[in-house]
Amino acid sequence: MYFVLDIGGTFTKYALMDTNANAVEKGKFSTISGHEHNPSELVEQIGELYRLKVKHDINGIAVSMPGMIDVDKGIVHGGGSLTYLDKCAFKKLLSERCDKLPTAIENDAKCAALAEVWKGNVADCNDAILFIFGTGVGGAIVMDRKIRRGKNLSAGEFSFLLNQMKRKDIPNLIPAEGRLISVEDYCDSVPYILSSSISVSGLCNQVAHRKRIPFNQVNGKKIYQWIDEGDRSVIEIVEDMYFNIAKQCCNMQIAFDPDVILIGGGISAEPRFIQGITKYANEIKKLTIALKGLRILPCKYLNDSNMIGALYHFEQMMLT
Repeated sequence: MYFVLDIGGTFTKYALMDTNANAVEKGKFSTISGHEHNPSELVEQIGELYRLKVKHDINGIAVSMPGMIDVDKGIVHGGGSLTYLDKCAFKKLLSERCDKLPTAIENDAKCAALAEVWKGNVADCNDAILFIFGTGVGGAIVMDRKIRRGKNLSAGEFSFLLNQMKRKDIPNLIPAEGRLISVEDYCDSVPYILSSSISVSGLCNQVAHRKRIPFNQVNGKKIYQWIDEGDRSVIEIVEDMYFNIAKQCCNMQIAFDPDVILIGGGISAEPRFIQGITKYANEIKKLTIALKGLRILPCKYLNDSNMIGALYHFEQMMLT
């Protein structure tokens, strides 16, 4: 059995899984967040869970987490919304806290991609691009069934693709990472990166501005409710989002020529989300024969994808 964790900015999910990713026990707890905290606090939180909940013979610990991850050294860079994890040797800390068990850590979006490579919609493919839509835009590039990380671990960091930057923005550029401000302020202050326009947070921020209501009163479910009610302003914002995602899919198809482009994240469970993206992608495909192979599919796995991929990553790391 394996102790598998999916560390998120709000919650950390955990499971005890066998080698085929069948879970015999699952749960979640609130993740320690805020810049005043430190990695040892999170490690201790997980360590206590390990002590209290893990009742089986455990062969190792597999972790999905935010940030750019050096999987060989076990070091987190950035840490996403958990900025206190930046430059943390998390793998070593966690292993030492949990009986020195073999431990592997990997970026959450890349874990989602690995789940699809192992058991999902990339199982019969060699190359794929994965977009995960949530607070930001997670991503992964799969080449020859392996995650492409890049020299600086930044391959697939789609949140930071430049989207609407103008020359006049250059003098006022500010760092997009590690900023301790609200999500809506973040979206407003860096509108020229992709996550500000096509992430779920970016979508909610645009709708909140258009409807002149607080950001915390908007979520994906509410947005589709307004669409069902015929709210034209919301419909236009969502259609623009579909179109912008479709453009990015087409760019990725031309740049990498993958077998498939997968769309994931909680919002992808809404059928109209994939349908809307595909509608515009099919129109753009008429532009050039270079897009003839474009194929867009939803991810097979949603809620447990990061844990499934983390386990697969662990097994791959143990083989090397």
